[in-house]
Formats: sequence, C-alpha cells, structure tokens
Amino acid sequence: MIDCEFRGNTSTNIGGAVNAGINSSPRFEDCLFTMNLATNGGSAARLDNGSETIFSGTTICSNGLDQIVGNYTDLGGNCITDVCDSDQDGTFDCVDGCPDDPNKIDPGQCGCGIEDVDTDGDGIADCVDPCPNWPYDCSEDGQTIFVAVGQSIQAAINAVPAGGMVEIAAGTFNPGGTLDPGGKAVTIQGDVDDFGMLLTTIDAGGAGGVLVFQSGEGPETTVQDLVLTGGAAVYGGGIECSNASSPTILGCLITGNTASEYGGGINCYLGSNPSIEACTISGNTATLGGGGVSIDASTPTIFGCVIEGNTAPEGAGIYLYESDDAGLGDSTVCGNDADQVFGNYTDLEGNCILDECGDDLDGNGVPDACDPDCNGDGIPDGLETDCNGNGIPDECEISDGTAADCNGNGVPDSCDIADGTEEDENLNGVPDDCDVARGDLNLDGCIDAGDLGLLIALWGFTDPPVGDLNGDGIISAADLGLLIGNWAPCP
Repeated sequence: MIDCEFRGNTSTNIGGAVNAGINSSPRFEDCLFTMNLATNGGSAARLDNGSETIFSGTTICSNGLDQIVGNYTDLGGNCITDVCDSDQDGTFDCVDGCPDDPNKIDPGQCGCGIEDVDTDGDGIADCVDPCPNWPYDCSEDGQTIFVAVGQSIQAAINAVPAGGMVEIAAGTFNPGGTLDPGGKAVTIQGDVDDFGMLLTTIDAGGAGGVLVFQSGEGPETTVQDLVLTGGAAVYGGGIECSNASSPTILGCLITGNTASEYGGGINCYLGSNPSIEACTISGNTATLGGGGVSIDASTPTIFGCVIEGNTAPEGAGIYLYESDDAGLGDSTVCGNDADQVFGNYTDLEGNCILDECGDDLDGNGVPDACDPDCNGDGIPDGLETDCNGNGIPDECEISDGTAADCNGNGVPDSCDIADGTEEDENLNGVPDDCDVARGDLNLDGCIDAGDLGLLIALWGFTDPPVGDLNGDGIISAADLGLLIGNWAPCP
C-alpha cells in the first residue's frame, strides 16, 4: 500500500488500523497511521509472528495503546512517535528540530525556545553576537567596537556597552553632525602611529560642533588621540561641555573650529569640570571670547597642553569667567590674538605664557623660550651636548660642579673614561693623566712614599715620563713641593 492514511479506526480487541495475520506480507510505503485505537494493544498495527510486514517512509503517531505490536521490517524513512505534533506547529515531531517550540522547526543559532533575532542584520543572531547592535567588527567580548572609514561613529557610540571602547581607524570621518555620547561612560579613541602621530580625524564640516557632552558625563567618558576639526557652534566649536559634564580629553589636536560666541576649541559651562591633558588647541576662533578655551562657572584642569594661534577679542588663548579654581599646569599658552589669558585661574605651576611663541628648534611642540636652558644661550638643553644622556648639558654639569672635568676639555671625566678618550687604570673615576698630574705617579690611588721615591729617582731629568708636576720640563724642588702639597697616603 502506497501513500495511504489510516485515521480514527477502532478495535475492541487488537489491531486498531491493521491486523496482519499469519502468512501475510503487507507493505506500507509513505503512509500515515494516526488516532487509531485498539483496546488490547496494537492500536496502529498488530503484526502476527508469522507475518512479514514492511514499513518504509511511513509515519505512525498519536495512536492508542501500544501503537505497534509484533515484528516488522524497517526499510528506513519511518517516523514513529507517541505524539504527532507536540507543539502543534504543523510539523510532525519526527521531522521537527524543535518539537516543543511552536515557532521553530530548527534550532538555528540560538537553539529551541529562543528566537533567532538579528537586530543589526549581520547574519549573526543576537544570542551569539558579541555586538548585536553593530553589524561590523567588534572584539570577542563585545566591549570594543571598531569603526572603519565610512561607518558611523555615532552608531558605534550608541551600540557600545557602558564602559566599553569605540576604536576609530586611521582616516578622516565626516559625521555630518555633532557626536554625543548621551551620558554613557565610553572611551572614543583614534589611531596613532609608532611616533605618536595622530592618524584619525573627525571633521564636522561646519554641520555643528564636533563633540558635545551635555548629559552629566564623568571622567570615565574619554576622548583620546583624535584630531577634531571643522566644528561650528554657538559654544564649543570643537568640544562643548555643559550641564555638569566632566569628561576626560586626552592627547587630542583640536584645530580649525569656530564658535559664534565662546569657546572656539573647547567650551566649559554650567559646572563642567573636564580633565584636558596633553592636548594641542590651535587655530580656533571665537567671536566673543575664548578662541582656544572658554571657561564659565566651571573648574576644568588643563595640564600639559599647548594652546597657540587661536583668535578672539578676549582671552584668545583661554577665557575665564567666575572660574578661579580652574587649574592650568605644565602648559604653554602663546601666540594667541588678541591676548593669552583673560580672567583668573589656579596656577598648577610649570606654565609658559608668551605673547609670541618664537622658535621651536628641537621640534618638541614647545617654544624654545619655554624649554629648559641651563646656560642661557637660547638653545634648548635638549639640543646641547649631553654625553651621559641625563638631560643636563655637559657644560652646565661642569660649571655647577656636579661633574668633574680635570683635564678642562669640556667633557665630564666619566664620559672621557667611558668612551676610551682617557684611561683609568686604578678605576678611581679620575683619568690617569689627571692622577699623575696631581702626584700619583704609580697610579695606586694614593700620593705617598711610593710616588716620592719615583720623583727622587727622576731628580734632575729633563722631559721626564712622569713627575714634572709644574710642567717646566725638569724634575726639581718645585715638583717636590707640589707632590708634598697633594700628599694623600692610602688608608
């Protein structure tokens, strides 16, 4: 029998649908046995021991007591289950990968009972996607989202979990508006090369400020290693901090931004206290004040920054209003037009404030006038000869007595010995020539009877190999007097 259906049959004894007797050999192919009942078993089929029944591709399910009684030949493809469709989804259990889930017939990526939702449409279900709201690259733990050129930085900020990082690749990004973390604690970081050169630029293209912090962000919200440019806003063309927002701004170049009122580069307003560290803020403009930075009723800390070449009628470098506790330390403010700093601030020391920046011969981003110059020759110490690499020019070490130069060649004795220019046979840290000149003729580290004996042995010699302490070409009483004057016997 092929493609037949046995449904709803009843027997008060055995074999609700089929009773195969002795010497019978029925064959059932692609058939269905369901909802049949036999009081004494074999509700679907009772097969006598003498029968040769064959089943292939046949489904037997949801029948009564003992669906099949007896032996049969299974040619494969059969489906025999107690219940036909447990979850009533229209797919029999034997071919349903999720027999208890009416919404799935295959476990998919999430397994039975869990919907395979793919929020970002990247082909990876949310249940196994480390960044379910970001369709591009992210770290295995989902804490870092990688943004390539052409992808949305704002979408990445929205997608990254709190405490995570948005890592922006090298290149120029044009967000078409102002980026806003929305109060989230997140690190927004650009790329740098092996020399610390910033490789990632965010150019607002005049469509608003570059970045705004207005939702009470704290120091855990960080902007780092970015060039921020092309911003145009009423306040804070590059970065606006308001409503007690106090992010960390680290290692950024903020340049080429404008504010129609205050804060061409950065504006801090309404109790905002960001930490601004190791940044260069240059070439920004404000119509009223604070071409570089404007601070109003806030207490930011500016440390290790260079603020130069900004323009505003007042406080072209830094404009402060009712912000006496704002801190400025280890920073250079110079070359801003019309003035460098307007208002009061807390001096954290190490600042250099100049009307003109002047030269930067060592290329460290700091005007030479602000660099250390121990000998006052106008050349930064970093460009002077420093044989031992301790950051102090040799000339200054010798002049202040911290380094000896017994032979007066302008090089510390320790360097003469280290580079082999002078020998130090007795390892006392003094060039041997200097030891001999003092009277230590045998270089034993002492001036004593041994040296006196050598001097006497050479008495009267002209141009002697040693012992001519006064340099007159002959060993005489004058040399003896010098040796005795330098007498220093060994302990």
